[in-house]
Amino acid sequence: MRENSPASTVGYAAFAFLGISVVIHFLGGITELYAVITNSGAVAYAVLMLIGVAIPIVLLGAMVSGVLQPRATYASLSGMMVLYIIAYADVHALGYLESITGADLHTHDHNGHDHNGHDDHDHNGHDHNGHDDHAHDHDHGGSALDTVGDHLADDPIALVSKISEGTAAVLFALLAVRENK
Repeated sequence: MRENSPASTVGYAAFAFLGISVVIHFLGGITELYAVITNSGAVAYAVLMLIGVAIPIVLLGAMVSGVLQPRATYASLSGMMVLYIIAYADVHALGYLESITGADLHTHDHNGHDHNGHDDHDHNGHDHNGHDDHAHDHDHGGSALDTVGDHLADDPIALVSKISEGTAAVLFALLAVRENK
């Protein structure tokens, strides 16, 4: 088993940043599940957050058990971290996932719940740049990048998560390239 673990500074750092992201997704998913139970959360958002916990655990389990080679695992983890960043931008600014799946990833009545600071604006008239039929407003008056920036500025936990994921993506890519198997 020891030969499958990265015993380097890059490896330890990659797993530390992955751990930060997994813990944040876990806590966010559990918090959202509680909000669903109390009738103020979005089931799809909770599921999305908890999938963000399960995928890295499954990939690491597959590597440790020998099902996946370390290079494939590291490359997959790097790609997943990039996907998490893209998914954040989509959920908070673009709306493609909502329009494709029909899943509602936002709580509209709020009832004191604000997706940990992600959803503190009103939901009137904007249709995710024409990508869905929901009537909630994600237009902060600028580009999608401005909208994502606004969300990250308002939510330090999400900012830490995205920085951790970006850093982990780079570090896992380095591990995949350096892996000789």
